Amino acid sequence: MRCAVRFAFVILCSVVFPLAGWGQSPITIPSRGDPAWDFSPPNDSGQQAPSGYEGRTDSSSQTATGKPSTAAAGKRVVSRFTLGNQVQTCPDADGKVEGTGVFNFFVDYTNAQATQTDTLHIELNVKANYKGQVGDNGLLEGPVNADIDYRYVSSGRTRQSNGAFINTAPTNIQQHVTIPILVSPKAMNPPDLGTFSGGDPTKGHYAEAFGTGMMLPYWGGVYYSIAQFKWYGGDTEYKDASGIKTTTGKQGVCVDVDFDPPSNSVQPPLGTQTKVKATVMTKTGERVSAKFSGAHIYSEVDNNANGGYVDPSGGYSDAGGVPMEFTYTAPNHKMKDPGFGVAVISRAGTAIGLWHSGLGTGWSGQISCSSTHTGDAGSSESGSWSNSDVSRYTITVKDGVGSGSGFHQIKSFRYSYRPVANYANPRHPSWADDGSQTTAGTASESSNATVNVDINKANGTYSISVGTTPGPPSGKLVSSICIPNHGCTESDQPFGAGGCFPGAMGGKLTDLNQLHGEENDEKDGLGTARNGKYIYNVRWDLARQGTTK
Repeated sequence: MRCAVRFAFVILCSVVFPLAGWGQSPITIPSRGDPAWDFSPPNDSGQQAPSGYEGRTDSSSQTATGKPSTAAAGKRVVSRFTLGNQVQTCPDADGKVEGTGVFNFFVDYTNAQATQTDTLHIELNVKANYKGQVGDNGLLEGPVNADIDYRYVSSGRTRQSNGAFINTAPTNIQQHVTIPILVSPKAMNPPDLGTFSGGDPTKGHYAEAFGTGMMLPYWGGVYYSIAQFKWYGGDTEYKDASGIKTTTGKQGVCVDVDFDPPSNSVQPPLGTQTKVKATVMTKTGERVSAKFSGAHIYSEVDNNANGGYVDPSGGYSDAGGVPMEFTYTAPNHKMKDPGFGVAVISRAGTAIGLWHSGLGTGWSGQISCSSTHTGDAGSSESGSWSNSDVSRYTITVKDGVGSGSGFHQIKSFRYSYRPVANYANPRHPSWADDGSQTTAGTASESSNATVNVDINKANGTYSISVGTTPGPPSGKLVSSICIPNHGCTESDQPFGAGGCFPGAMGGKLTDLNQLHGEENDEKDGLGTARNGKYIYNVRWDLARQGTTK
């Protein structure tokens, strides 16, 4: 990213600030090391994008003061700039991948001479909104569009030796341009920029809008390429207990295959058939349409003649809830760790799903919980807002040994606008930026887990409790408060996946070796506009080999 910072500075000096034609106060941004100037110590900072995003934000500032007895005597130039991009690591359930970019530059110039003192303040604000769409093949289809808002503001004045002030006519120029970003399907290839469009040559700063806008889309495209590599994944092989390759496909980080019944929760008798339904879900729990392919049993014996079958080898599931249904035929003799694997690809990413059959004397199966606060969003002339909080945790158990995986995501923003007098139409004021607040964080964690089952035969009930041992928080919750003309202040705090399980789960006992159940809770009418919704669910599917204990 340091290259991006240097590239930004070159663009600024050569395109944005060759200001010899700006009246009496041309500005040259001094280059560090120029012998005519004294410079403040370097003040560079940078940080990675919040968890759940790809990108980075870098900022730099310097103060240059002209040395006496040089042409720069009496001059002072304070400059600050920020260059940042962030792109979703994972597509939405419908394949949308969005991001933002920002490029801000501020200059305060003072030229104090015996006859007069000139001051000039310049602000350059460039904001980009990126919108990409993933196709059914799991890759970006078409270009990513970068919609760029360019705003240039300047103001200044001259204080003469007699104390009189002369104000420089202020400048406020805005341009809106669109630049398509062509992201290569090949991992980590640099992006290309398409044909620019938009802008108004009559307003001024037309070329500068495109010149400064080039940096944001280029680096935005770099981060789209990184994100695409993560959601699309690389070629992955899975092998059975004998070391024989069984399933090959792409394994990304954004979706999971959900089986019903869960893996390790049933043991079909030898040679019998079991229906297994499969859906694909994002980390936030949304179902997505997906293509399944290459379904294959784990173990190969005598060219599969006795190793069981899975049929069909592929097909489709629907985001509306229609699953892909497989018929699994168990082997006709005992085998170690039988089951099947299948590769999936979707607009939200790729994955490989593994379904195991077979039980031990200890409990096996799956326990999962999810808690979602969504839908609290809206907009008006005075602003817009959106708030969501999703937490999910799954514990997989095999013969009494458990492992857990959790996911937690918070996204919240509020943009405010204030009315500004519109002299052309006083009844309909204009609206100006009045600040914003954003909070975002994503965390994914894995841990060991314990599952304790207490069976009360006398009362005909059972209870289940779980425990996890998560490590340190894997993510950061980043908050930003932006105030017009004062910039943005960011803070962060550790952010973990936690858990959403109740203290205990249970129900009536109908089978000593099969425990299945779920609990649900829903609330509507929440949030600012009372359009938010809370949904909670916990489900358990546990089984073991026959026992009377």
